[in-house]
Amino acid sequence: MSSPDPREQLLRTLKGQLRGGPVARRRVLREVAEHFDDLVAELRAAGIPEPAAVQEALRRLGDPETIATGFSDLRSDRRRWSRV
Repeated sequence: MSSPDPREQLLRTLKGQLRGGPVARRRVLREVAEHFDDLVAELRAAGIPEPAAVQEALRRLGDPETIATGFSDLRSDRRRWSRV
């Protein structure tokens, strides 16, 4: 049995942590996926092997709960400013 794809595992876990409507959640998932892919590509271009690049990208992004909280805080800030 193969181990789960770290990128897909991150996105699946993050999806369960995110709050908001489906459009907002899809937007966040797409943004995080693109950022992850960009980080891996950047690290690979620097000569880091794929498995190490994936692990470093995961480390830099942080855990899904922290990512979800960050986006939730950002949404709250936007709502507060839109009322001002």
